[in-house]
Amino acid sequence: MSISRLSIGLVLIVAMTWCCALAGCPKPNPDAPDAQFSAEPRSGDAPLEVQFTDESTAPNGPVTTWYWTFGDLASSAKQNPVHTYEKPGTYDVVLTVSYPDGTDTLRKNDYITATEPGAGEGEGEGEGEGEPEPGEVRAFAGVEFVWVPPGSFEMGSWLTPGEVADAYGGSSGDFEDEHPRHPVTFEKGFWMGRYEVTQAQWKEVMGWNYSRYSGDSHPVENVSWDNCQDFVEELNNLDEGTFRLPAEAEWEYACRVGRTRVFCYGDNPTDLGDWAWYKDNSNSRTHEVGSKKPNDWGLYDMHGNVLEWCQDRWHANYTDAPEDGSAWVTNSPDYRMLRGGSWYYEKHLLRSATRFDYLRDGYYSDVGLRLVRE
Repeated sequence: MSISRLSIGLVLIVAMTWCCALAGCPKPNPDAPDAQFSAEPRSGDAPLEVQFTDESTAPNGPVTTWYWTFGDLASSAKQNPVHTYEKPGTYDVVLTVSYPDGTDTLRKNDYITATEPGAGEGEGEGEGEGEPEPGEVRAFAGVEFVWVPPGSFEMGSWLTPGEVADAYGGSSGDFEDEHPRHPVTFEKGFWMGRYEVTQAQWKEVMGWNYSRYSGDSHPVENVSWDNCQDFVEELNNLDEGTFRLPAEAEWEYACRVGRTRVFCYGDNPTDLGDWAWYKDNSNSRTHEVGSKKPNDWGLYDMHGNVLEWCQDRWHANYTDAPEDGSAWVTNSPDYRMLRGGSWYYEKHLLRSATRFDYLRDGYYSDVGLRLVRE
């Protein structure tokens, strides 16, 4: 059964035993810090100079020590080091932070890519470039996009409907449509919007903005699926590429970063507030895009803020679903799929596998869109 507003139970039931077994236990020391970091740039020709930025937090005071390993036998004890990768390669980066109440370590695999100077010249599709690096950012038609690489993943929930309800809350009947779990392979990568489409971007193209929660940097909402098709058509007239709504499979693959995760960052629901605006922290409204943490491919607001229209038509489950990542459009055209949850919903409805279906001509103050460029 797909999710509708009338069928959703909004009482979050957390069973600690199931959380540990299925969702990932919280850190043994609740007073330990949370190691987080970012880097700029993530890719480029060697020698590649990278600025690392510590974003770690701690519940009872500031972090006091940092220890970085950069994947090329070099290390640093600075908070925000600059490191130069002299040789081409793909490198893991590890940060360990500590303060008097504990220690935490974060490892990001294949996080930095230094390329051979001149590699890929003449290999692109008319642009003189090879395939972009995962997470690389480019702007087209005034919208920032992130490169999502080709690859494979298992689409759907790895928990049964009953296990989802026990571990995260809700009614098991709401999660039947997340099965059967099935493999999906993307032979080609694609560009996905770094952020949800903002009100400023929408108004620039369409000339109108009927969003309930006004703000140029807030996601546009109160737009129907049909409105989004008009928006895409206008963008396609700009000759900056072919734009469209994402397929459900593209959305879930990009959200999970190709991995098996309950949320874009991992399995623990207690961390969701760092990545999402949802019922517990949204104050019943949208917020500026990009004001929470991104996933490992640099995509913001994959959970919460607004639901995002997809190209697919509604299906009650994944039986006979495409396995090539394309949109599933062989059913009643009246209902279209949405992903990501919104400021309106509780945690269990913001999972990477959660599916929603709404009437294509409906208007909702928690429904917007994110773009894909082929």
